[in-house]
Amino acid sequence: ITIDGKDSKDFDDAISIEKAKQGYTLYVHIADVSFYVNVNSALDKEAFRRGNSWYLANSVIPMLPAVLSEKICSLNPKTKRLAFTCEMQFNKAGEIVSYSFYKSKIYLKRRYTYEQAEKELKKKKGKLSLFYELTKILEEKRNKEGRIALEIPEMQADWDETGRLISIRQKERLESHKLIEECMLSANICAARYAKKHRLPFLYRVHEKPPAEEVEKINLFLQLFGISKRIKKISAKSIASILNSISDEDTKAIFHYLLLRTFTQAVYAPDTIGHWGLGFSDYAHFTSPIRRYADLVIHRQLAAHLEKKPLPYNEGDLKFIGMETSRCEREAMSAERDIRKLLIGRSFETRIGENFEAWITGFHSEGIFIALSESIAEGFIPVQYVSKKAELLMLDELRAVADKLGKTLIMGQKLQVKLLEVDFAKIRMNFEPIL
Repeated sequence: ITIDGKDSKDFDDAISIEKAKQGYTLYVHIADVSFYVNVNSALDKEAFRRGNSWYLANSVIPMLPAVLSEKICSLNPKTKRLAFTCEMQFNKAGEIVSYSFYKSKIYLKRRYTYEQAEKELKKKKGKLSLFYELTKILEEKRNKEGRIALEIPEMQADWDETGRLISIRQKERLESHKLIEECMLSANICAARYAKKHRLPFLYRVHEKPPAEEVEKINLFLQLFGISKRIKKISAKSIASILNSISDEDTKAIFHYLLLRTFTQAVYAPDTIGHWGLGFSDYAHFTSPIRRYADLVIHRQLAAHLEKKPLPYNEGDLKFIGMETSRCEREAMSAERDIRKLLIGRSFETRIGENFEAWITGFHSEGIFIALSESIAEGFIPVQYVSKKAELLMLDELRAVADKLGKTLIMGQKLQVKLLEVDFAKIRMNFEPIL
């Protein structure tokens, strides 16, 4: 089966499962793009240049031509497809006791949307119940081990048949999303373990821990919000422990924003230094070769080793590919972020002059960043509305003096604000505080 968004057109991954004596056998089947796209072919060079697919508004700029990404490679329902399978044996505690990789030919019995899968999961019976049983064990195990699950609101745009924007809302986080994520994480861990075990030059997904100086910022936040816990050394476990101890939802949301600004960005590199945020000592991206070039590279390297053929990439190749794919990813993320801001701005154009409740998400010498409580919309309060001077006086990264308001503002503090304008040149909405 596959589980994807209702508007998805390219299906990278499918899953199947069996109950086993020791626990479970999980199969993660990934589209075998490497069968169709040869190294250094014209297709390959263009895919590398793009780095990844770009998802902009209600359209996609694919890494590969649609005839491949949406048809020949895509794991569409009621079709036979070539795949690269990761077969994993789990014990009842959710530990991977063995795994193997092999090329396969699969038949897709059914396609679920996330919403359809969610309905079936709530019934606690049906084809998805065994998947859910395993993934709940995995979720609990990984959270105990110190995985940091940041809950940053995502945007969901709704369009009519003509492509006109109807509404923008916060994307709901479903159990069916988590189910697929846990399956994909497991396959990605196994890919990295295989490469490390066989000393295979590889492209890992690496995430460094935040620098030591960030401890002071986190402890200041905890102090300002009356949380008794403190950290001496940044570790995924200590941060996850603090997250779990915060009961107030508003405070937790603010802490998530702070952590997001604290974290370094994950990149692709040939060095297996682990993924700090996920709490994995070895991690790679194996599961999306239709839309990520790094995953296609991994497929080729794994396949060559399994088939005892010369490896297509050496350490130097992988270092260069890692740098380029990381750069392309940053560009795509920046473009997608700007598109989201533009769409939100369009939806707020008719609301200029309205008042909103907001909370402070950050400070800059030129003003204050805010998020509206009623939606996922973000905004900005220019410095002239909070300070008599041309520059905001910041006490530290979490506090600033707003002499025009006669108070010190703290990150996370709630304010009443009025929408002044939607500035499409700067791609932001400007607000002023209501005294």
